[in-house]
Amino acid sequence: MNLVKRIFRSKCFYKKHFYPKLNNSYHFNHFIRKRYFCSTSILNNLSTKQLTSVVSTSTIEDRDYCPGCGAKFQTEDSLKPGYLIKPSSSTDKKSNERSNAKKMSKQEIDDAINKLPEDIKRLMYPFEYSSTSTRKKTEERIFCQRCYNLKYHNKLTTTSSSPSSSSSSSSSSLWQETLTMDKSFLNFLQKKKNSIILTIIDIIDFPGSLIKNLDNLIGKNNPNILIANKIDLLPKNFDENMIKIWLKNHCSENGLRNIHDIFLCSAKKNWLIKDLCNEISKIKNYNDNIYLIGNTNVGKSELINSFLRTYVHNGRKYEVTSSHIPGTTINMLGLPLNIFGDTFGKNIKGISFNNNNNNNQGDRRFLFDTPGIVNENQLFHFLDQEEIKMITPQRNIRPFTYIFKPGKSLLFGGLGRIDYKMGKNPIRITVFSGLDSHITSIEKADEFYKQLSFYEEDHFLKPPIGSIERLKKFPEIIKSIKNLKVVSNEKLYMNTKKISILDVVWSGVGWCSIGGVKIGETAIFDIWSPDGKGVYVRNVPLLPYEFHGKIEKIK
Repeated sequence: MNLVKRIFRSKCFYKKHFYPKLNNSYHFNHFIRKRYFCSTSILNNLSTKQLTSVVSTSTIEDRDYCPGCGAKFQTEDSLKPGYLIKPSSSTDKKSNERSNAKKMSKQEIDDAINKLPEDIKRLMYPFEYSSTSTRKKTEERIFCQRCYNLKYHNKLTTTSSSPSSSSSSSSSSLWQETLTMDKSFLNFLQKKKNSIILTIIDIIDFPGSLIKNLDNLIGKNNPNILIANKIDLLPKNFDENMIKIWLKNHCSENGLRNIHDIFLCSAKKNWLIKDLCNEISKIKNYNDNIYLIGNTNVGKSELINSFLRTYVHNGRKYEVTSSHIPGTTINMLGLPLNIFGDTFGKNIKGISFNNNNNNNQGDRRFLFDTPGIVNENQLFHFLDQEEIKMITPQRNIRPFTYIFKPGKSLLFGGLGRIDYKMGKNPIRITVFSGLDSHITSIEKADEFYKQLSFYEEDHFLKPPIGSIERLKKFPEIIKSIKNLKVVSNEKLYMNTKKISILDVVWSGVGWCSIGGVKIGETAIFDIWSPDGKGVYVRNVPLLPYEFHGKIEKIK
């Protein structure tokens, strides 16, 4: 036991700032037995020690780092990642008082426990004792306060944990402080030849969720699988093959040509996760690590949890923190591939990984979750936690098609606006967004945005929401694209009543498809967004056939 105590109190296992002080054998033995002892040893040779980056690397077994987000534990600042609450002085006092109690040896403790009735032992240790009194080793994972709040309260802070952060403006800055602005930390993948890359994008926010010029950033040495996540949010009955072709063409235009395969998945609902894992197992060598990369809020952490839910028995004990708030993962966080069994292939000896055996240290490789890269054009960077919830769809998007007349304006709250500035005839516009849209005259739209610029709390356009102080920090909505011309042609004319011509996208908010422009006519539009950011035009629509003849009435 003395040897165990020395190991446990070493740098890897024992930190005085978050483990209580143990003054006698009884308290130490009870402490080991009941809560914190982990039989799995720390890795001696981490395969990414060569990384030289501001982003550090840890594994879920590293006791100095949070297993949910990868942040290093600290006790100095409760508003920063990795914070652990210090034991109160009263706890230390009680611990000192108990230190005067009679010391018990390990044998005495075991004898006392064995003499207890079986039902009492089940009540005291429901997870440690079976009906045969066989003691089972269990682990309790310690998370930082930030991960705990995201996991159980779905927000970064709670009133009790941070009274000063209750305002929306404060909550906005909290999550933005953890974002990774520099994507160059991914350059280490250029030199790695034993890796499989999983590039994650958000199909609802494309191309805003794609890392630009990714081939130049990570090289072409390793197979790169493109995963279009959140496919469950698209309208039903989409054509999977058409979307894959569409994605491949648009990725090529944005600097990603090295694509081994494309998968349309839903990490939240585990859609096509088995197909993805089967493909990884086909191309994976025995010594390959797997890296998940992508922009913020595309669902990298949720994809890891989906792997765990699908393939790992009791996989919840390995889950990483995922949430709707961008920048949840702080540092690179590795999960040993052996916990996934033979999901991703076999080890060097040709034997399937055994997720029930943690003693196989020699052949261990990792599945790495990496911090999301910030695209400053994504509009949710202007929003706080509550506003992000407002624009995040919770179910598949239902498209609405309207007749759009010249002189009219379509509004996405305070985040987007499109004006039909000039044209001869009404056209058709189909809206894809989890946020309610409104159509009004251009003159009335100007009045609504004046209310927002004058910081009136009862303004019509939401988001943004909150106090006057919050509205003052929200950027002014300005013209991002002026005089966008939409022209039909003979190729489109035969189907112009049903096929859309192009998409206008507000990154992270949604998009609208424009169609119904008659041959030889031109429709001219002005596009607005906060600070003029986050607007993209897709000359080939994602879902050009979503109009089925039903026109919605303008409310």
